[in-house]
Amino acid sequence: MDTLKFTFIVKAYAEDPKSNVIVLTSITTQDNKSYIMPEQYQTMDHHKELASTTSYRQIQNTLKKRGQTRNIHIRLPKDISKLYKDEAGNMIFKDYVLEEVS
Repeated sequence: MDTLKFTFIVKAYAEDPKSNVIVLTSITTQDNKSYIMPEQYQTMDHHKELASTTSYRQIQNTLKKRGQTRNIHIRLPKDISKLYKDEAGNMIFKDYVLEEVS
């Protein structure tokens, strides 16, 4: 099992600016390398497997107001981990190589 740190933020929902949505903005590895999730993949619609974890349900219960942010470590089983890391250890999502930030 891999443990990754995910950053979640409450933002205005693009289709209805009066509504809020929790988005995944970045992922940090165990060696403290951070990777930005592209804007088109930030909504949790794209992360159904991650959204099914107990840790994400805790985030949903915690984040209520626009602008709130939480970083949370989530231990991922191999089937979910492979959605975010390829065989070589590169951070990816849906065949998109994530950008590393310093």
